[in-house]
Amino acid sequence: MEMNTEVFGKVEISDDQQIFFENGALNVKSVQDYILLPPEENGVLYCLQARDYPEIAFFLIDPFVIEKDFQLRVSLDDLLSIECYTEVLPENILVLCPFIRGKFPADFNVDFKSPILINREKRLGVQLKNNWKNT
Repeated sequence: MEMNTEVFGKVEISDDQQIFFENGALNVKSVQDYILLPPEENGVLYCLQARDYPEIAFFLIDPFVIEKDFQLRVSLDDLLSIECYTEVLPENILVLCPFIRGKFPADFNVDFKSPILINREKRLGVQLKNNWKNT
């Protein structure tokens, strides 16, 4: 299937890239259906693109690329919301954090306090409110 995006223009997507967020994501509560676009070759940034809104897209990054000691505090309710029934995150759970560009190209920030968990098999996502602190 093909879809239009504001950032990338027309992109080809498959069903396994569709992710449903019951409570929305990234302060957009009314949008639940997204497409997860993987990083380009040798890239690290994912793009979470709203399926029905070409202008809504967020860049995400694997937090362990930036901070090897990153730790999650995940509630049982959050795990259950993406149909994860174990306390140890299996390989099919993707952990990503919002990547925020600054005013200048070299200026960026990673929001470690609001990570996103995606169950790739079930195609379900949830955004956490994490109180992680870099020590």
